[in-house]
Amino acid sequence: MRKKLTSRPQILVDKANLRTCTPSHREDLHDPKTKASRTVLIKNGDGCSKKKSGGCHSKHYLLITALTIVVYLNSLNGDFVHDDLFAVVRNKDVTSPQRTTDFLHNDFWGKPIQDRRSHKSYRPLTVLSFRLNYLLHGLSPTSFHLFNVVLHTVVGLLFMKICRDVVFTKELDGAGASIYAGLLFVLHPIHTEAVSGIVGRADVLACLFVLLSFSSYTRNVPGLFCSQSTYLPVFLSIIFAICALLCKEQGVTVLAINAAYDVLNTTYEILTKRCFQFDKLIIHPHFKSQLTFNTSSFYRQRLIILKDINHGRIFAIFLGGKITLPPSPSLALQVSIVGYFSVPRRSPTIGRLAVYHWWSQSGTGGTCPQLLSLSVCPSCVESDYPKRSRWKANSPGLDVSNHSFLPASNVFLTVGFVVAERILYIPSMGFCILVAFGIASLKQMYPSKRYLLQPAVVFTLAIFCCSDCGEERRLESRESLFRSGLISLPHNAKMHYNWGNYQRDMNNTLLAVHHYRETIRLYPNHASAHNNLGTLLTTEQEKEFHLQEALRIDSFHVSAHVNLAMLRSDQGDQSLALTHLKQAVYIDPGNYEAISNMASILTSQEVFEEAEIYHRKAMTLQPRNADVVNNYGVFLLKTARFAEAMFYFDKTLALQPSHVTAMGNLGLLYRRKHQIAEAEQWYIRAVLTEKTSSTLKGLARFYYSIERWTEAVDAYKELFVLAEGDVDSILQYGQSLINLDAQSEGETIFDAAVLSFPDHLELRRAMSNIKSSLEKYDEASSHLKEAIRICKANSLPDALQAKLHFEYGNNLKNLGRYQEASKEYGQATSLDPSFASAFLNMGALLHLQGEYEEAKTNYHRALQLDPDNLILKDNLRKLERLMRKRGQ
Repeated sequence: MRKKLTSRPQILVDKANLRTCTPSHREDLHDPKTKASRTVLIKNGDGCSKKKSGGCHSKHYLLITALTIVVYLNSLNGDFVHDDLFAVVRNKDVTSPQRTTDFLHNDFWGKPIQDRRSHKSYRPLTVLSFRLNYLLHGLSPTSFHLFNVVLHTVVGLLFMKICRDVVFTKELDGAGASIYAGLLFVLHPIHTEAVSGIVGRADVLACLFVLLSFSSYTRNVPGLFCSQSTYLPVFLSIIFAICALLCKEQGVTVLAINAAYDVLNTTYEILTKRCFQFDKLIIHPHFKSQLTFNTSSFYRQRLIILKDINHGRIFAIFLGGKITLPPSPSLALQVSIVGYFSVPRRSPTIGRLAVYHWWSQSGTGGTCPQLLSLSVCPSCVESDYPKRSRWKANSPGLDVSNHSFLPASNVFLTVGFVVAERILYIPSMGFCILVAFGIASLKQMYPSKRYLLQPAVVFTLAIFCCSDCGEERRLESRESLFRSGLISLPHNAKMHYNWGNYQRDMNNTLLAVHHYRETIRLYPNHASAHNNLGTLLTTEQEKEFHLQEALRIDSFHVSAHVNLAMLRSDQGDQSLALTHLKQAVYIDPGNYEAISNMASILTSQEVFEEAEIYHRKAMTLQPRNADVVNNYGVFLLKTARFAEAMFYFDKTLALQPSHVTAMGNLGLLYRRKHQIAEAEQWYIRAVLTEKTSSTLKGLARFYYSIERWTEAVDAYKELFVLAEGDVDSILQYGQSLINLDAQSEGETIFDAAVLSFPDHLELRRAMSNIKSSLEKYDEASSHLKEAIRICKANSLPDALQAKLHFEYGNNLKNLGRYQEASKEYGQATSLDPSFASAFLNMGALLHLQGEYEEAKTNYHRALQLDPDNLILKDNLRKLERLMRKRGQ
């Protein structure tokens, strides 16, 4: 007699399955081998049920945690690399000292979402996590990397738990399969970039909320955790889905994953209760209309065709192994649909099903309403494997793997990412589920071969660990990342561009120029490469060409506008420089560099009121930017507001103690206040802090200005050893040598400079003065002739040309060539009628030549222009006395 059991769990078996399914399914349900697959539920007080199964032990969670931390320990030594610099270091939403909600209106990179140049990647929760990191530990890359590793560990643990609770049943060794899936996920090298790269946090955070949303939603699926649907899990699932979306756009796919999972589970229940069989395919009548709506004929030979002649559409569903496609005007559409809907033959959950749709007229499928309805067809088809355990394991795997890729296709809307390594973080969960299912299936199919399978799995995971470590070293710094990219893809323009940027930052100008040129050779329309190359070139013509090319390719390139403006400013065209800067500000109103440079140009034009407005605006945008604060200090120094200028220079040094430009400006300030000792201390401090051409030049010019020639010569010598000097430095160096009575050495310096800069006007004038002082009037005259030529060629002001003719006339006079000298003086007075000295010298020359009346006329003209000139008055008295003696 059977003993009644009252304390055992209730075994729920739906008798409808035994009555309505086909004979083959009845055999499956009555087979003793399959009884373990039936759902075992324990009722609790709230109407929900809890699975009774062998879950993952705490040691399994510790194993996952330990392995993840050990493998990714090296990533803690990593720096901010590539995108990290833009998303974190240079992102004001992360580093702003003020509490602000701007990140709610800006994209992932800190630009307003409405901006034309915005990346359109709206990820405020990820930015908020960066902000939290910054508030806790500042810009310490270790803390950012540690947060990523911890987050990846949490995601791996949650993924393993969900696999055990939802995906794998006890029949498939659920605990073991879940551990395999968890280990595969946390150790897979495809995740290294997402975990080791700081910006990869967007993918990891999104994945966390995807798992939370999926976990909440599955608790609402009837028969899985609860006997009936409840609203709270659905509400939580939607909240987590929104959070996933706010971490990265890809997170929104969890809604499709949840819906598809619900449909798949509901479909299984329907298929096991009421179904029909058609050529090894089990299709519920509810979905028949989706497959065969408006069907004109129904064929049993694995082919269903629907023709709509009125609309010129053709739908074909091929259920065999061979796919034949009629001619179509849109090959790209056919390939994309085949690639998306085709799956391997005899897949555990989806039959050989492909849906093709093409338009005979337009050739576009973006507006096809039927494509969406047919996309659920694979969910309604099962071939060969009707068992629930396999259905449960494979449907989430394929579901997550497929749906997570949809945003990157840009089919529905434009997103800020493409199919790249980081976005594989979420889809890889589906892959791990499928592989873990395969491992568990092999263990069941070949129990005697387990001793071979286990080492193979361990070996695979060991390879993953080694690969992870190698990838972490590659992502450790900008140099290692860009170098590996260049080695892997030597013919890729972007790799050369990145390496050029790194070399530029390392002050390796020659290497940077080489790689920028290589970038342009491989991709001539790379605007940023043209712009960066233009900033490094020394010849003005080449620099201007590349900056203009950058603007031709992209007229909205802000940096090119700013750099070209600076070039125009150096050329003396301040008006055009302001035009480019205003355009840059129009394109990017928050570009502090353009605003600060505009203020500097306005200051040089003595438009002080407007300049101060722009300076203050730049400081509002970048209150902790030392360069911006220093520029405002320079403005105050030029307007003789010394106390305020000193305050802002001190503030600059408080923000950046090694800011040598501010030190030099403080030296200049004390020089203006005639506090020579204090000024010298600041110039020397700047050189000791950073010995560069700029700091040495400042010290040398300081000594030159206070006429300490020996110290000036020493400083200039050190400067020219370090770098090639500019013309002004060469002029002052040569003059200092001459003032120290080292005239031959100074002359040698000037001769070499003329060979290097033959068309430099001031150098020619300086050379003529030196040659004149050495009484080498012929050589002085030749330099002045060249200076006059340069002046005319560049259409310089008449007053300057008049001075050159005057100096040339003086040298000719000293050579005794009076007629030529008189002609040069006349040229000077015609160019500048207010040139008193030219009239004086012209009168003196005529005086010596005995042309007294003309001499007197020139003296009187000079006297009108310069009535206090004593030499002129003395010459005029002598001339009048001489004329009286001669009776004139």
